[in-house]
Amino acid sequence: MSELRKDPISGHWVVISPDQEAAVVLTTDVRFITPQETCPFCPGNEIGPVHEILAYPNHLPENNGAPWALRVIPNRLPILQIERSLEREGLGMYDRISGFGAHEIIIESPHHDLLLHDFPNSQLELVLSAWKERLNDLKNDLRMRYLSIFRNQGRRSGARLSHPYSQLIATPAIPAGVRQELTGARQYFEYKDRCGYCDLIDQECEDKVRLVYQNRGFIAMCPFASRNAFEVWILPRVHSHDYGTISPDQILDLADALLAVNRVLAIALSEPDINVILKSAPIPKPRRDRWLTLEEDYHWHLEVIPRITRPTGYEWATGMFVNPTPPEEAADYLRDVQANGR
Repeated sequence: MSELRKDPISGHWVVISPDQEAAVVLTTDVRFITPQETCPFCPGNEIGPVHEILAYPNHLPENNGAPWALRVIPNRLPILQIERSLEREGLGMYDRISGFGAHEIIIESPHHDLLLHDFPNSQLELVLSAWKERLNDLKNDLRMRYLSIFRNQGRRSGARLSHPYSQLIATPAIPAGVRQELTGARQYFEYKDRCGYCDLIDQECEDKVRLVYQNRGFIAMCPFASRNAFEVWILPRVHSHDYGTISPDQILDLADALLAVNRVLAIALSEPDINVILKSAPIPKPRRDRWLTLEEDYHWHLEVIPRITRPTGYEWATGMFVNPTPPEEAADYLRDVQANGR
């Protein structure tokens, strides 16, 4: 039986429809691999003089003497450019902003075909540290409003190369979807005088039916109103609105949780293509009554989305997602796979 569910914070509705014909069908696809010989992210294959924004020296034995463990470089074909000036213009009823922003590539490892679930803990800790370092650096540019970090793994996720990398895009405007989530978090806080995400953590830890994994610092769970089949959120137990404040101990715990989630998804869903999305608060720039309570009402988190279904015309037409796998069933299956190693 299908049902509609509402996310208590963002307010979005989803249809949970396990009986629909387009239910999840897992297939073992040919693995997405691009040639290592021409990969611009592999050591020694750099194209021209590349401005290196950040580099971590290699001190990990598993990297086999590579000249670096992690690098951050500008995107060669950036969506937005930090060199451009920020110009705003009204064109009648339309608004236009010049293509100012930032677009960076975090090359997560010197190894060409390393999937996230195969990362050593120490390497993933470097990646999470680099995310923090780049976010905090770009916050110093007061023209930026929102910083987005995401990683695509596999062709269905939008990846163009098989080399492991994530991307950072900074914009001078807050995207509408993010704004909706921020507004919902503020409204929840105004109504209950509590962070909605902290309430969510408390309820999920009590109910346990949607929990996938937990350690001392984080919980991983399938959201009540999951828009995607087997979608998993990872949230810090301690309230924090800004990923840029994550501590070294939290990075250790987050690496553990993120690896655990991706490893169980890889086993349970035959190594699906995956997106990982960091949701953190925008750069605070209060105007009138906007975003004055971010530190209290927002709660940063990661969203891990296996790409095992595809949106249809209905999703594009309405913005209401149809999920063929109830999150309770997804979480139960993932816990079973964890417990039995299969």
